[in-house]
Amino acid sequence: MRSRARIILPVAFALAAVQSHAGAATVSVDIGPTATLQLGAQAVVASVTVTCPARAPTDGIQENRLEVRQLRRGTLVVGVGGTGNVTCDGKPHAYQITAHVQEPTHRFGTGPAEANMFVLICSATGATCMQGDVTESLVIVAG
Repeated sequence: MRSRARIILPVAFALAAVQSHAGAATVSVDIGPTATLQLGAQAVVASVTVTCPARAPTDGIQENRLEVRQLRRGTLVVGVGGTGNVTCDGKPHAYQITAHVQEPTHRFGTGPAEANMFVLICSATGATCMQGDVTESLVIVAG
């Protein structure tokens, strides 16, 4: 529970900054059509492409989070992951992100799933922020 608080609190703070600066530029996010099982089905690796303007602030907060959800035998399996800072130069950049299950006894399986990717980039003062997010269906395949 403590690790979730470390993730949620910075994101909540950053979201408050974004909300106070309506009309901020956006970040384009795309999730590939498949994710690959890894680590004995306790994780999946998904391909995510992020494009942000060259004028994006790079001196402040960068948050990103991939969440993969799959209904498996009546149980919702949720995996979460992220990458380091994203590159902002106006060009698309691909990242391979590993989403690890949140419950140790849960396992992903091959088949349909849903993924959401959120990216937030803010200047050091929080005066300028931009964000992007997308939710897409994907298929989990064997590794």
